Amino acid sequence: MGWFSKGILGGDEPMDYESDIAEILGFNYYNDDNKELFFTKENLEKYQVEIFNKFKSDDSSIIAFQTLSCFMVEVGAKFEPYILDKCIDCLERDDWKNTDLERKYHIDYLINILKTYNKNPKPTNYENEILFYQVYDGLEKIKLKLDTVIQILNQEFSNQDFIKNISDCVIKLSEYGIFFDLDYPDEKTKELHEFIKINFKPSYFDFPVVF
Repeated sequence: MGWFSKGILGGDEPMDYESDIAEILGFNYYNDDNKELFFTKENLEKYQVEIFNKFKSDDSSIIAFQTLSCFMVEVGAKFEPYILDKCIDCLERDDWKNTDLERKYHIDYLINILKTYNKNPKPTNYENEILFYQVYDGLEKIKLKLDTVIQILNQEFSNQDFIKNISDCVIKLSEYGIFFDLDYPDEKTKELHEFIKINFKPSYFDFPVVF
């Protein structure tokens, strides 16, 4: 199974779960042409418990409930409270978002929708391309700044040659800033960490946070 985008529905696994949902909603791949006719507010509200039980009993991955949440908000279907809680939990437990800014955007955007969604359910896009491209632009700026950091570090530590290119730095993103995860067994590692701590504070990597 693979992924063609970092969006919540952008892979083979969510497509498989979409098929499972469609089947419960009454869609027949052999007799029906328009699957969208079955993904309605009324159908999803009516069958959400059955869908929940299938995914839960099958010990499905968190992707199953992420997929369900997308289709629910897209048509304005109201969640049963415990199903809503499960969907939010499965989004929050997405490991991919901890290492990839694009994935984090998609996950966080939907989480923010779901937190207040049941108060006034209405058809809602689970993605916002305008905001996403703001985040993407921010990521590109971070990469440019990180290139500068690497050049300076290479100058300061040229004898040890700690960092050779951007792939040697793993960026960990959170709502509070950006942190380096550097794994160099050399005895100079502590010195390198101190250099980064003193010279490159998180504010250096400011970018538009729009979650």
